[in-house]
Formats: sequence, C-alpha cells, structure tokens
Amino acid sequence: TEFTVSSLIPGFTYKYAVKAYAKIDGKTYWSKEYKTIETATKPYAPKLSVYNSKGDTAIHWYKLNISPDQDNGLEGEKKKNAVNYALYMSDSKDGKYTKVLTVKRNHSLIYEGTFHSGKGTINDIGDLIVCRNLGLKKGTYYFKIRAYVTAGGKNICSPFSKIVSYTVK
Repeated sequence: TEFTVSSLIPGFTYKYAVKAYAKIDGKTYWSKEYKTIETATKPYAPKLSVYNSKGDTAIHWYKLNISPDQDNGLEGEKKKNAVNYALYMSDSKDGKYTKVLTVKRNHSLIYEGTFHSGKGTINDIGDLIVCRNLGLKKGTYYFKIRAYVTAGGKNICSPFSKIVSYTVK
C-alpha cells in the first residue's frame, strides 16, 4: 500500500504514523501497534559565492528557504529550513572534489562548521553562512556545495550548486 503527499516544503523532515485497521460488519478494528516512518523532501541547491574579503578568500551562501529567492510562508525560525551543508573543493574544474567543510545547525539554532581540511572559520550571519581563513595558497580553486537533510537514518541531498572558481593571487 502506498500514498502520495503533495505540497510539502523542500528540505524539511516529516514523520508519518501508519496503523492498520479493518472494517468488519460496519465496525472498525484498529491494530494495537503502529509504524512511524521518517522521511524528508529534497532541498534545493544553495547558491554559492566566493570572493576576496580583506585579503582573504571568503565563501558564502544563503540559508535555504523554499529556494534562495522564495519565502516559504512560515513564521520565525521555522522560516529557515534546518538543512545541513557540505562544501567541496578541487584544483581543477573536472577534477576530484574533496569535502572541505560540513556545516550543521546546532540545538541553539546556530550553524557550526567542521573543517575537514583542518583550517577555517565559519560565521552564521543572519541569512548567510560565511566561511573564511581556509589557508589557500596561490592558485585557482573550484568550489561546489549541496544541502542535505537527515531523515530515517539517510541523507537526502540537493543537487550540487553551480561550480564557482576563485583564484588566489
């Protein structure tokens, strides 16, 4: 048995409880147990920017609503999806990308980062998440990012953002 739910907000987790029943002679009998299913909708891809900030490389993206350009119609903190982000970097556009940063929302509703490269700072500033101080040497670098939600023990990932290049001089 299956059913389809529509009009869900991208990047949110949902829980459903399923309980069996039977109708016999006009009377409904419910099972004693029910199964809870957790799932999520796929987030949109974040929009990534890389630029020079006071002589250092800065990377930022907007926290996701329905999309970076839309409002999801919710109030207060629910307005921002509790999605996580994974930032990847390569030294060639078509080369192998390595995860350099994972950003997750903590219980205080602030995003915190884990730098897989060992270097960097992360700032949760209003609608933006800003990453700095990656310690990049001279050269051209390529970045891409995706958002993900964890539900039912699985990561539901957005498509990757457009690849953004940046040259450190």
